[in-house]
Amino acid sequence: MRVTNKMVTNNFLTNLNRNAKEVAKLQSQLSSGKVIERPSDDPIAVSKIMNLTTAIGKNEQYQSNMEDAIAWNSLTDSTLDNIGNTMQRLRELTVQAANGSFSDTERSGIKAEVEQLTEQIMQDGNTMYGGRYILAGNNNKTAPFKLESGELKYSGDSGKMKMEVSTGLTVGINTSGSELMGSGNSLSDMLKELKSALESGDATKLSKDVLGKIDDNIDNVLNLRAKVGAKVNRFESIFQKNEADNLNMKTILSENQDVDVAEKIMEYMAMENVYQTTLSAGAKAIQHSLLDYLR
Repeated sequence: MRVTNKMVTNNFLTNLNRNAKEVAKLQSQLSSGKVIERPSDDPIAVSKIMNLTTAIGKNEQYQSNMEDAIAWNSLTDSTLDNIGNTMQRLRELTVQAANGSFSDTERSGIKAEVEQLTEQIMQDGNTMYGGRYILAGNNNKTAPFKLESGELKYSGDSGKMKMEVSTGLTVGINTSGSELMGSGNSLSDMLKELKSALESGDATKLSKDVLGKIDDNIDNVLNLRAKVGAKVNRFESIFQKNEADNLNMKTILSENQDVDVAEKIMEYMAMENVYQTTLSAGAKAIQHSLLDYLR
């Protein structure tokens, strides 16, 4: 087959254009730090990158949810600890008041402190986190505990706040005030009976019925704290698993989309040499003019 000057020129321009595009591609990858810049570069890899990016985004939201859940329950535990300490003080006062030798004045002083401690329980019960009352159940925009004629009342609900912490896993994160109040409004009844017995000076009732109910409520607080502690342990375990999953996915994502700078620089330098060689060879191949052929 006869090779014409036009064929040589066309072949040179085709190769030059291809090499120039490859140089431009490598330059763009180095400047952006990404191997793939448009879906047409590698549709399969792009699909994988998109799936990984979505999964990482979801996992980061789960991590944020976990941080909130852990902080919420840590504050709940601290609140229950305060209430438990208040109940311990109520127990000490009840033991003192059950002493038959106590005068009416002394019992009156104990009753005044009991009223202050009751108010303290109400204040602790109305603890907030992020603008929400932690013991109010689902009705957490309104203070759940209040005093009516000196009697502790709970107006929240027993609802569970649900939070998604992993794919397909939704958990309840809160402890409600109804759990603190106990079966049959035990906490409120205990406080009412304690004040009544102090007013009447009924030492027998204080030492038997009231003291027993205080102990029951202290046990209830301890049980609630144990449940909260178990929740925190579970949430921290899920948090660590999500954190490890996120690290693995980010590593895989980086392997699929991020440029290995050292390797890419070597590719660029090699391609630049190829491009310059193509230019040099082409210049020699097509430098003849029509006058050269007429000589």
